[in-house]
Amino acid sequence: MRGLIVLLGLALMAGGTPAAADHVVPHDAQAIARLADLNKAFIADPTDPRILQRRAALLMKIGRPHEAIADLDAAIAQTPDDWDNFILLGTIYESLNRWDDAAVAFARADKLLPTNAGILLLRAKNLIGRPSPTASQGMSGVEFAARAAAIRDSSEARAVLAAGFARAREYGHAVEEQRRALALCRSEGQPDRIIADYRADLSRLEALAEPARMAR
Repeated sequence: MRGLIVLLGLALMAGGTPAAADHVVPHDAQAIARLADLNKAFIADPTDPRILQRRAALLMKIGRPHEAIADLDAAIAQTPDDWDNFILLGTIYESLNRWDDAAVAFARADKLLPTNAGILLLRAKNLIGRPSPTASQGMSGVEFAARAAAIRDSSEARAVLAAGFARAREYGHAVEEQRRALALCRSEGQPDRIIADYRADLSRLEALAEPARMAR
C-alpha cells in the first residue's frame, strides 16, 4: 500500500469518536511551511490531483477536515481511478462520524483494488467500529475481515474478526478468533503492550461467552 493508507486502531468494544468540527490542532512550523508551499503549488496549477491529495492529507493532519474533503473531491474528479483518494476520504469521513459516507468511499477503493487486505479491513472496521452497530453490520464486518485474513492472515485481521463476532453477539466464535489473534500477535513479535491489550480483549470475550456456554 502507498503511504496515505492508515489502518485506524480499533478497540474491541469501542464506540465512535465525537464528530469533529474544523479546528486547527497544535502543529509545528514545518507543517505550516509545508501548507504554504502546497498553497503556492495549487495557485500555480489548481488542477494537479497530486497537489490536491497532498494538501488534503496535510489539512486533515492539522484539523481542517472539511477543507480536506473539498480538495479530495476535486482530486477525484481529475483522477477517479486513484484508490488512495477514496481511502483518505473515508478516513476523514469517519473522523466526522459520517460512517455511511466513509463506507461508500472505502467501497469505491475496494472496487478499484479488490484483493487488498488493508482495504477490506477498513471496510470491516467501518461497520464494526461505528457507534451501536447492528448485529447484521457486525456480520458484514466479519465477512470483510475474513476475506482480508484469507488474503493476508494477521493478528489485526483476526482481532477485527473477533470484534465483528462480538458485535453480532456470537461470543464463542469471537473467543476463537481472539485466541488466534493473540497467537499471531506473539509470533509477529508485536510489542508487549499490544500483546497485553489482545490478552485483555480475550478475557473480556471469554466473560461474555461464559453465560451462553453455561446455558447450553
